[in-house]
Amino acid sequence: MQLELTQETAEAVRSKVESGLYPDADAVIVAALRLLDDQEEHRRQKLASLRRDVQAGLDDMANGRYATHDRASFAELIDTIEKDGLWEGASAWVPRALTALGEH
Repeated sequence: MQLELTQETAEAVRSKVESGLYPDADAVIVAALRLLDDQEEHRRQKLASLRRDVQAGLDDMANGRYATHDRASFAELIDTIEKDGLWEGASAWVPRALTALGEH
């Protein structure tokens, strides 16, 4: 198989070979494809996990396992999240939730 690379990509491949990390251009391409495969597998696993989590949430809601919050109780929930050291994961959804509650 013959590939046409952009000048920038060809230079990147050449640079890897010249660095001594790879014996030839084929080895660079093989390593890049392996990395791409690894990234795609990671995405598939992450998506599968997200789908399981969403389904678990939907199942909880269908079985009455949820709580409603007004502004005051939501603020208490945020305090608990911060105190328990869980803010890193919550930082993605809390601002959207605050907006939904009218807390701009």
